[in-house]
Amino acid sequence: MNSLNPQRPASVLNDTTRIVKETFFDLTLSLQAIFIIHNVNSDIAQDIINNLEEIYINTMTHLRDLKPEHKHEDVSPQPYPVIERFLCRLENEI
Repeated sequence: MNSLNPQRPASVLNDTTRIVKETFFDLTLSLQAIFIIHNVNSDIAQDIINNLEEIYINTMTHLRDLKPEHKHEDVSPQPYPVIERFLCRLENEI
């Protein structure tokens, strides 16, 4: 069973979709813990979660719109340049 939707077996969900949902779920729980530990202002928390929700909706829409042949690309694991770029930006702003 899928922990996000106990009524649907995990096999019903596409692997990529399941991984994305679980990642956003875990990310949201992690952010909640960070917000609580650091007593983050509720307006800031709301802005961050609203942005995360928008990203989630856009991502899921994009996944649904992909043609089946694009969903199963065989690619060797490697860092994503966009993530590396964002991490560099975060490091430079500290």
